[in-house]
Amino acid sequence: MNIVMFDDSVAFDGFTAATKPLGGAEKAFAALAGALAKSGHTVTVTNRCKHALMAEGARWRPWDSTRPQEADVLIALKNPELLGSVRRVDSRILFVPGDPKFLGNAHNADLLASYAPRLLFLTERQAQEYGGRLSVIIAPPGVTKAFFSEKKGADPYPDANHPAIPMDEEDRTEEQEEELPPPHAVVTTHPLHGLSKILELWRDKIHPAKGDAKLTVYSAVLAKGVEGEDVPDAIRPVLELVISCSSSNVEVSAPKGDRVMAEAYRRSRVHLYPGHAKDFACWTLRDSQAAGLPAVARSLGGVEDVVDNGQTGFVVPDDDALANVALQLLTDDGVYTSFQAAAAAVNRRRTWATAADIVTQLWL
Repeated sequence: MNIVMFDDSVAFDGFTAATKPLGGAEKAFAALAGALAKSGHTVTVTNRCKHALMAEGARWRPWDSTRPQEADVLIALKNPELLGSVRRVDSRILFVPGDPKFLGNAHNADLLASYAPRLLFLTERQAQEYGGRLSVIIAPPGVTKAFFSEKKGADPYPDANHPAIPMDEEDRTEEQEEELPPPHAVVTTHPLHGLSKILELWRDKIHPAKGDAKLTVYSAVLAKGVEGEDVPDAIRPVLELVISCSSSNVEVSAPKGDRVMAEAYRRSRVHLYPGHAKDFACWTLRDSQAAGLPAVARSLGGVEDVVDNGQTGFVVPDDDALANVALQLLTDDGVYTSFQAAAAAVNRRRTWATAADIVTQLWL
Protein backbone atom coordinates (compact mmCIF):
# COMPACT_ATOMS: atom_id res chain seq x y z
CA MET A 1 0.00 0.00 0.00
CA ASN A 2 0.93 3.62 -0.53
CA ILE A 3 0.67 5.27 2.89
CA VAL A 4 1.09 8.99 3.51
CA MET A 5 1.47 10.42 7.01
CA PHE A 6 1.16 14.04 8.16
CA ASP A 7 2.05 15.95 11.32
CA ASP A 8 2.33 19.72 11.80
CA SER A 9 3.61 19.92 15.39
CA VAL A 10 7.37 20.19 15.94
CA ALA A 11 10.54 19.48 13.98
CA PHE A 12 11.56 15.81 14.19
CA ASP A 13 12.24 12.82 11.97
CA GLY A 14 12.68 9.08 12.26
CA PHE A 15 16.10 9.40 13.88
CA THR A 16 15.38 12.16 16.42
CA ALA A 17 14.19 10.09 19.38
CA ALA A 18 17.36 8.00 19.58
CA THR A 19 19.51 10.95 20.61
CA LYS A 20 17.18 13.81 21.60
CA PRO A 21 14.16 14.09 23.89
CA LEU A 22 10.89 13.87 22.00
CA GLY A 23 7.25 13.78 23.08
CA GLY A 24 5.57 10.41 23.31
CA ALA A 25 3.08 11.15 20.52
CA GLU A 26 5.83 12.21 18.12
CA LYS A 27 7.96 9.18 19.00
CA ALA A 28 4.97 6.94 18.36
CA PHE A 29 4.23 8.57 15.02
CA ALA A 30 7.83 8.11 13.85
CA ALA A 31 8.00 4.54 15.11
CA LEU A 32 4.74 3.62 13.38
CA ALA A 33 6.04 5.08 10.10
CA GLY A 34 9.14 2.91 10.30
CA ALA A 35 7.18 -0.20 11.23
CA LEU A 36 4.75 0.27 8.34
CA ALA A 37 7.67 0.69 5.91
CA LYS A 38 9.42 -2.41 7.24
CA SER A 39 6.26 -4.43 6.71
CA GLY A 40 6.51 -3.74 2.99
CA HIS A 41 4.45 -0.59 2.43
CA THR A 42 5.53 2.62 0.72
CA VAL A 43 5.46 5.26 3.45
CA THR A 44 5.93 8.99 2.97
CA VAL A 45 5.93 11.27 6.02
CA THR A 46 5.42 15.00 5.62
CA ASN A 47 6.11 17.07 8.72
CA ARG A 48 8.35 19.88 9.95
CA CYS A 49 11.59 17.91 9.63
CA LYS A 50 14.49 20.03 8.45
CA HIS A 51 15.69 17.85 5.58
CA ALA A 52 14.40 15.15 3.29
CA LEU A 53 15.72 11.75 4.37
CA MET A 54 15.06 8.03 4.67
CA ALA A 55 14.56 6.56 8.16
CA GLU A 56 13.71 2.92 8.83
CA GLY A 57 12.53 2.62 5.23
CA ALA A 58 10.11 5.58 5.40
CA ARG A 59 10.60 8.72 3.32
CA TRP A 60 10.53 11.93 5.37
CA ARG A 61 9.78 15.19 3.59
CA PRO A 62 9.77 18.79 4.92
CA TRP A 63 6.47 20.62 5.31
CA ASP A 64 6.84 22.71 2.16
CA SER A 65 7.53 19.70 -0.07
CA THR A 66 5.23 18.80 -2.92
CA ARG A 67 2.33 16.69 -1.67
CA PRO A 68 1.30 13.46 -3.41
CA GLN A 69 -1.93 13.59 -5.42
CA GLU A 70 -3.30 10.28 -4.20
CA ALA A 71 -2.69 7.49 -1.70
CA ASP A 72 -4.24 4.32 -0.38
CA VAL A 73 -4.13 5.41 3.26
CA LEU A 74 -3.60 8.79 4.94
CA ILE A 75 -2.62 8.89 8.63
CA ALA A 76 -2.75 12.28 10.38
CA LEU A 77 -1.39 12.88 13.87
CA LYS A 78 -3.86 14.61 16.24
CA ASN A 79 -4.96 17.45 13.95
CA PRO A 80 -8.18 16.69 12.00
CA GLU A 81 -7.36 19.49 9.53
CA LEU A 82 -4.53 17.31 8.19
CA LEU A 83 -7.02 14.71 6.97
CA GLY A 84 -7.48 16.78 3.81
CA SER A 85 -3.78 16.95 2.95
CA VAL A 86 -4.23 14.61 -0.04
CA ARG A 87 -7.29 14.86 -2.27
CA ARG A 88 -7.73 11.27 -3.47
CA VAL A 89 -7.38 8.77 -0.62
CA ASP A 90 -9.12 5.44 -0.11
CA SER A 91 -8.98 5.53 3.70
CA ARG A 92 -8.20 8.20 6.27
CA ILE A 93 -7.00 7.63 9.84
CA LEU A 94 -6.64 10.15 12.64
CA PHE A 95 -3.99 9.00 15.12
CA VAL A 96 -5.14 10.16 18.58
CA PRO A 97 -2.39 9.42 21.15
CA GLY A 98 -3.85 11.36 24.10
CA ASP A 99 -7.11 12.51 25.64
CA PRO A 100 -9.76 12.37 22.84
CA LYS A 101 -11.94 15.07 24.39
CA PHE A 102 -10.75 17.67 21.84
CA LEU A 103 -12.47 15.72 19.06
CA GLY A 104 -15.84 16.91 20.31
CA ASN A 105 -15.39 20.65 19.84
CA ALA A 106 -17.46 22.21 17.07
CA HIS A 107 -14.61 22.80 14.60
CA ASN A 108 -13.15 19.30 14.90
CA ALA A 109 -16.58 17.68 14.90
CA ASP A 110 -17.34 19.31 11.53
CA LEU A 111 -14.03 18.15 10.07
CA LEU A 112 -14.54 14.61 11.30
CA ALA A 113 -18.06 14.52 9.89
CA SER A 114 -16.70 15.68 6.53
CA TYR A 115 -13.76 13.28 6.24
CA ALA A 116 -15.22 10.35 8.21
CA PRO A 117 -11.85 8.92 9.22
CA ARG A 118 -11.19 5.95 11.41
CA LEU A 119 -9.74 6.90 14.78
CA LEU A 120 -6.54 5.17 15.84
CA PHE A 121 -6.47 4.80 19.62
CA LEU A 122 -3.91 3.12 21.85
CA THR A 123 -6.05 1.47 24.52
CA GLU A 124 -9.61 0.42 25.33
CA ARG A 125 -9.72 3.00 28.12
CA GLN A 126 -8.95 5.75 25.65
CA ALA A 127 -11.65 4.52 23.24
CA GLN A 128 -14.20 4.44 26.06
CA GLU A 129 -13.32 8.03 26.90
CA TYR A 130 -14.14 9.01 23.30
CA GLY A 131 -17.60 7.48 23.15
CA GLY A 132 -18.33 8.91 19.68
CA ARG A 133 -19.74 7.39 16.52
CA LEU A 134 -16.69 7.13 14.27
CA SER A 135 -15.06 3.77 13.64
CA VAL A 136 -12.24 3.08 16.08
CA ILE A 137 -9.00 1.10 15.70
CA ILE A 138 -7.17 0.08 18.87
CA ALA A 139 -3.46 -0.64 18.40
CA PRO A 140 -1.52 -0.89 21.68
CA PRO A 141 1.73 1.07 21.33
CA GLY A 142 5.12 -0.52 21.01
CA VAL A 143 8.42 0.44 22.55
CA THR A 144 11.51 1.36 20.55
CA LYS A 145 14.35 -1.14 20.46
CA ALA A 146 16.71 0.98 22.57
CA PHE A 147 14.76 -0.07 25.66
CA PHE A 148 14.86 -3.78 24.82
CA SER A 149 18.64 -4.17 25.14
CA GLU A 150 19.86 -6.65 27.71
CA LYS A 151 20.40 -5.37 31.23
CA LYS A 152 23.94 -4.14 31.80
CA GLY A 153 26.16 -3.87 34.84
CA ALA A 154 25.53 -0.82 37.00
CA ASP A 155 27.92 2.03 37.55
CA PRO A 156 27.79 4.00 40.77
CA TYR A 157 24.95 6.51 40.97
CA PRO A 158 24.17 7.57 37.39
CA ASP A 159 24.86 11.21 36.66
CA ALA A 160 21.74 12.25 34.77
CA ASN A 161 23.37 15.37 33.38
CA HIS A 162 26.58 13.64 32.26
CA PRO A 163 25.50 10.05 31.55
CA ALA A 164 28.09 7.40 30.93
CA ILE A 165 28.49 6.00 27.45
CA PRO A 166 27.46 2.33 27.47
CA MET A 167 30.31 -0.08 27.01
CA ASP A 168 30.27 -2.65 24.24
CA GLU A 169 29.05 -6.03 25.39
CA GLU A 170 32.43 -7.63 24.79
CA ASP A 171 34.03 -5.13 27.18
CA ARG A 172 31.80 -6.17 30.05
CA THR A 173 33.04 -8.70 32.55
CA GLU A 174 30.88 -11.34 34.18
CA GLU A 175 31.31 -9.53 37.49
CA GLN A 176 29.98 -6.30 35.97
CA GLU A 177 26.95 -8.09 34.59
CA GLU A 178 26.00 -9.24 38.09
CA GLU A 179 26.18 -5.83 39.72
CA LEU A 180 22.90 -4.34 40.88
CA PRO A 181 21.97 -0.67 40.64
CA PRO A 182 22.42 1.54 43.68
CA PRO A 183 19.33 2.90 45.51
CA HIS A 184 18.42 5.29 42.74
CA ALA A 185 14.87 6.32 41.75
CA VAL A 186 13.55 8.28 38.78
CA VAL A 187 10.40 10.29 38.19
CA THR A 188 9.31 11.53 34.76
CA THR A 189 5.90 13.07 35.39
CA HIS A 190 4.79 16.53 34.33
CA PRO A 191 5.46 18.94 37.21
CA LEU A 192 1.73 19.58 37.71
CA HIS A 193 0.67 15.93 37.57
CA GLY A 194 1.56 14.76 41.06
CA LEU A 195 5.25 15.58 41.24
CA SER A 196 4.89 17.67 44.40
CA LYS A 197 3.48 14.72 46.32
CA ILE A 198 6.33 12.48 45.12
CA LEU A 199 8.88 15.05 46.27
CA GLU A 200 7.22 15.40 49.67
CA LEU A 201 7.13 11.63 50.16
CA TRP A 202 10.78 11.41 49.18
CA ARG A 203 11.79 14.23 51.53
CA ASP A 204 9.69 13.13 54.51
CA LYS A 205 9.59 9.33 54.32
CA ILE A 206 11.81 7.67 51.73
CA HIS A 207 15.09 9.54 52.05
CA PRO A 208 15.09 9.65 55.89
CA ALA A 209 14.77 5.85 55.88
CA LYS A 210 17.46 5.36 53.22
CA GLY A 211 19.98 8.17 53.48
CA ASP A 212 22.06 7.17 50.45
CA ALA A 213 19.03 6.95 48.13
CA LYS A 214 18.96 9.37 45.21
CA LEU A 215 16.06 10.69 43.14
CA THR A 216 16.39 12.13 39.64
CA VAL A 217 13.53 14.27 38.36
CA TYR A 218 13.43 14.34 34.55
CA SER A 219 11.74 17.55 33.46
CA ALA A 220 12.70 20.02 30.75
CA VAL A 221 10.93 22.99 32.32
CA LEU A 222 12.30 22.33 35.81
CA ALA A 223 15.82 21.85 34.44
CA LYS A 224 15.56 25.30 32.86
CA GLY A 225 14.22 26.72 36.10
CA VAL A 226 17.08 25.30 38.13
CA GLU A 227 19.44 27.06 35.74
CA GLY A 228 17.71 30.37 36.44
CA GLU A 229 15.42 30.62 33.44
CA ASP A 230 11.83 31.78 33.81
CA VAL A 231 9.12 29.17 34.26
CA PRO A 232 5.31 29.55 34.12
CA ASP A 233 3.76 30.83 37.32
CA ALA A 234 1.94 27.54 37.90
CA ILE A 235 5.27 25.69 37.85
CA ARG A 236 7.10 27.99 40.27
CA PRO A 237 5.91 26.33 43.52
CA VAL A 238 7.06 22.96 42.21
CA LEU A 239 10.40 24.45 41.20
CA GLU A 240 10.88 25.90 44.66
CA LEU A 241 10.00 22.55 46.22
CA VAL A 242 12.41 20.57 44.06
CA ILE A 243 15.23 23.02 44.79
CA SER A 244 14.52 22.73 48.52
CA CYS A 245 14.78 18.95 48.23
CA SER A 246 18.38 19.04 47.03
CA SER A 247 19.48 18.29 50.61
CA SER A 248 17.46 15.07 50.34
CA ASN A 249 19.61 13.91 47.41
CA VAL A 250 17.19 15.09 44.71
CA GLU A 251 18.51 16.32 41.37
CA VAL A 252 16.83 17.62 38.22
CA SER A 253 17.78 16.67 34.68
CA ALA A 254 16.40 17.53 31.27
CA PRO A 255 15.05 14.44 29.50
CA LYS A 256 17.44 12.75 27.08
CA GLY A 257 17.16 10.65 23.92
CA ASP A 258 16.10 7.01 24.05
CA ARG A 259 19.60 5.57 24.25
CA VAL A 260 20.60 7.59 27.30
CA MET A 261 17.23 7.25 28.99
CA ALA A 262 17.32 3.48 28.54
CA GLU A 263 20.69 3.33 30.24
CA ALA A 264 19.47 5.58 33.06
CA TYR A 265 16.51 3.27 33.64
CA ARG A 266 18.77 0.21 33.76
CA ARG A 267 20.94 1.90 36.36
CA SER A 268 18.03 2.68 38.65
CA ARG A 269 15.90 0.69 41.08
CA VAL A 270 12.42 2.17 40.76
CA HIS A 271 10.33 4.47 38.61
CA LEU A 272 7.98 6.56 40.77
CA TYR A 273 4.93 7.30 38.64
CA PRO A 274 2.06 9.28 40.21
CA GLY A 275 -0.14 8.91 37.14
CA HIS A 276 -2.83 11.18 35.76
CA ALA A 277 -6.46 10.50 34.86
CA LYS A 278 -5.94 11.55 31.21
CA ASP A 279 -2.56 9.85 30.78
CA PHE A 280 -3.72 6.87 28.74
CA ALA A 281 -0.44 6.06 26.98
CA CYS A 282 1.99 6.30 29.94
CA TRP A 283 4.84 6.67 27.46
CA THR A 284 7.83 6.85 29.81
CA LEU A 285 6.37 4.12 32.00
CA ARG A 286 6.21 1.79 28.99
CA ASP A 287 9.82 2.61 28.18
CA SER A 288 11.11 2.05 31.70
CA GLN A 289 9.22 -1.22 32.10
CA ALA A 290 10.72 -2.51 28.84
CA ALA A 291 14.16 -1.56 30.14
CA GLY A 292 13.53 -3.67 33.25
CA LEU A 293 12.87 -0.89 35.75
CA PRO A 294 10.23 -1.77 38.36
CA ALA A 295 7.56 0.86 38.93
CA VAL A 296 5.55 2.18 41.82
CA ALA A 297 2.46 3.95 40.53
CA ARG A 298 -1.02 5.14 41.40
CA SER A 299 -3.96 3.58 39.53
CA LEU A 300 -4.73 6.50 37.23
CA GLY A 301 -5.07 6.74 33.45
CA GLY A 302 -3.48 3.79 31.69
CA VAL A 303 -1.13 2.65 34.47
CA GLU A 304 -2.76 -0.75 34.87
CA ASP A 305 -2.41 -1.37 31.12
CA VAL A 306 1.36 -1.13 31.56
CA VAL A 307 2.29 -2.41 35.03
CA ASP A 308 1.54 -5.96 36.16
CA ASN A 309 0.76 -5.29 39.79
CA GLY A 310 2.85 -7.43 42.13
CA GLN A 311 5.08 -8.64 39.29
CA THR A 312 6.67 -5.76 37.37
CA GLY A 313 5.80 -3.09 39.90
CA PHE A 314 3.29 -1.99 42.49
CA VAL A 315 0.03 -0.17 41.77
CA VAL A 316 -0.64 1.40 45.15
CA PRO A 317 -3.81 2.77 46.81
CA ASP A 318 -2.29 5.66 48.77
CA ASP A 319 0.79 7.71 49.56
CA ASP A 320 1.94 5.61 52.50
CA ALA A 321 1.91 2.48 50.37
CA LEU A 322 3.85 4.27 47.64
CA ALA A 323 6.61 5.23 50.06
CA ASN A 324 6.74 1.78 51.67
CA VAL A 325 7.07 -0.28 48.50
CA ALA A 326 9.45 2.24 46.94
CA LEU A 327 11.72 1.71 49.94
CA GLN A 328 11.41 -2.04 49.49
CA LEU A 329 12.66 -1.84 45.91
CA LEU A 330 15.44 0.54 46.89
CA THR A 331 16.72 -1.66 49.70
CA ASP A 332 15.82 -5.30 49.03
CA ASP A 333 18.00 -6.84 46.32
CA GLY A 334 15.81 -9.92 46.04
CA VAL A 335 12.62 -7.97 45.48
CA TYR A 336 14.28 -5.66 42.97
CA THR A 337 15.82 -8.55 41.03
CA SER A 338 12.53 -10.43 40.81
CA PHE A 339 10.56 -7.42 39.62
CA GLN A 340 13.31 -6.36 37.22
CA ALA A 341 13.36 -9.75 35.54
CA ALA A 342 9.58 -9.79 35.20
CA ALA A 343 9.47 -6.30 33.69
CA ALA A 344 12.18 -7.07 31.14
CA ALA A 345 10.83 -10.53 30.21
CA VAL A 346 10.86 -11.17 26.48
CA ASN A 347 7.21 -12.25 26.46
CA ARG A 348 6.16 -8.75 27.62
CA ARG A 349 7.86 -6.98 24.75
CA ARG A 350 5.55 -5.19 22.38
CA THR A 351 7.10 -3.73 19.25
CA TRP A 352 5.67 -1.21 16.84
CA ALA A 353 5.53 -3.96 14.23
CA THR A 354 2.54 -5.37 16.14
CA ALA A 355 0.75 -2.02 15.99
CA ALA A 356 1.54 -1.72 12.28
CA ASP A 357 0.05 -5.16 11.65
CA ILE A 358 -3.18 -4.14 13.36
CA VAL A 359 -3.45 -1.03 11.20
CA THR A 360 -2.68 -2.75 7.90
CA GLN A 361 -4.91 -5.78 8.53
CA LEU A 362 -7.86 -3.48 7.96
CA TRP A 363 -7.12 -3.33 4.22
CA LEU A 364 -6.15 -6.94 3.51
